[in-house]
Amino acid sequence: MNKIEQLETALKILRAEEAGKPLEWEFKSLEGWGTPIAKTCPERYIGQDMPIRIKPWTLGREINGHTLPDGASWHRNDWKKEMLPPPYRPLMLGESGEYEIMHSPTAWIDGAFPESTAEASNEHCRTTRPIPKPSILTDEQKAAGWVEWHGGENPIPGKRCEYMLRSGFSTIRPSDDLEWSVDMESADIIAYRVVEPEWVDLEPEDVPPMTVFRGAGEKGDSGWCMITSCSRTGIRYWRNGFEDDPRELTWTHLNKADSEINRSLSAGKWDPNAWEPCRKEKP
Repeated sequence: MNKIEQLETALKILRAEEAGKPLEWEFKSLEGWGTPIAKTCPERYIGQDMPIRIKPWTLGREINGHTLPDGASWHRNDWKKEMLPPPYRPLMLGESGEYEIMHSPTAWIDGAFPESTAEASNEHCRTTRPIPKPSILTDEQKAAGWVEWHGGENPIPGKRCEYMLRSGFSTIRPSDDLEWSVDMESADIIAYRVVEPEWVDLEPEDVPPMTVFRGAGEKGDSGWCMITSCSRTGIRYWRNGFEDDPRELTWTHLNKADSEINRSLSAGKWDPNAWEPCRKEKP
């Protein structure tokens, strides 16, 4: 670059500074290209036979308002500035979702495989989508069934869950008793996992008079038996009321055999839809 071209570059730098849109520039010494001292005029270096240039654009960790999270990287780094006009950014390595792919140096088309993850070997892929926030959950927590929560309606109605608050507090409660909206406060739920119920045997107080039961797989009104009495160990019953000698079954057998129980007659009216498992959830 000759002196005229050098002065033209200096003029471009000064005009950009005056316009409030300063350009990054550098000078070349015997040690190589370096950054000038703040507020130094570029002509000073030209006068000392040190070439100047507008600093070449390189892709950093921040581009057009998008910042890479710690530990993340772009799926490739050989981008040119004109390939990423605002508000575009490259896809991150391993990121999936909708994107554009470079069809030619001047043309971009929609990517055909948004479900796939971006790899270093891919063509240049870009998007305007905000960078996903880093997960608050570890891989071990995700493997254990934890799900991140960002607000909305109860995602697991009727279930018990272990939940984590923004404050760090964690405990187990029925999901229907919880507030699932998110207000960016310490009491917000930020993660949860379903807690499968722990089943235990029924007890005499769970079986009122006029209760009937049936074996696993029985449907409709067939296969039911009237419970005649119960004790701490189990029940006695007559099958359809026609057998002379009552039979006995333990509470544990009823639980593990997936038998069902119907207590509706004890309330005064038969309900064929009131069958329940012969077991109860542990308090």
